[in-house]
Amino acid sequence: MHIQQLWRSAVDDVHYSLRGLTGRPDAAEPASSELAFVALVRALEARDPRMRGHSKRVARYAVRTGRAIGLRGPDLEALRLGGYLHDIGKVGVPDTVLLKPGPLTFPEFAVMRRHAEIGARLCAPLEALRMVRPIILSHHERIDGSGYPNGLKGADVPLLAQIIGIVDAFDALTSQRVYRDAVPHPVAVRHLLSDVKQGRFETHLVEAFLTATAEHQTRDHSRHTSVPGGAQAYPTNPRRVWGAKGA
Repeated sequence: MHIQQLWRSAVDDVHYSLRGLTGRPDAAEPASSELAFVALVRALEARDPRMRGHSKRVARYAVRTGRAIGLRGPDLEALRLGGYLHDIGKVGVPDTVLLKPGPLTFPEFAVMRRHAEIGARLCAPLEALRMVRPIILSHHERIDGSGYPNGLKGADVPLLAQIIGIVDAFDALTSQRVYRDAVPHPVAVRHLLSDVKQGRFETHLVEAFLTATAEHQTRDHSRHTSVPGGAQAYPTNPRRVWGAKGA
């Protein structure tokens, strides 16, 4: 389905639901944009049970990380919405790719990578999501230039997108997969620190994330690692793990 059709369908669904509840033809208008995106996120999580709760966790931990480095007000709100909406572009990814029970081939990974650009285009018409759009577009960028879709480097990767990228990577590691078990918390931490050493993530952002969420991570992840949850992990550089289970 075309991006604008997906958007229009989501808005129409929200309007229809609220009209039925309130009896007012204009009931959904003031909040239709945010409600429509919530509807799309819920539909996406229903479509892929492995994503259930992922966006909520990413939003929660991203805000905590933002607070830890001194962000306030609009930046924290952008992190909250960006956490919920960072994978919204996956509504445009075919089921054969999104729901594949194993590692993706190079062509399939190319299709999956499009979700960042699809999500950014989906948000483009909305002024209310002006600060969120760069997060959605760039949350898979890495400061060493190995990310996608644009291969940005260093400070060219938006700060808020860097935060979402770190949290997203951690949650993907600690979530169950159909082809591998969830990675234990200490192992996931070592993965993040390895990414820092290899220049993919900023040291101070990973440290802020680990410090700000340390008391919550074990408890929160123990609730979802035994059942499907979280988004499928995809390698920044597919050559590192291609053909192996457990990306």
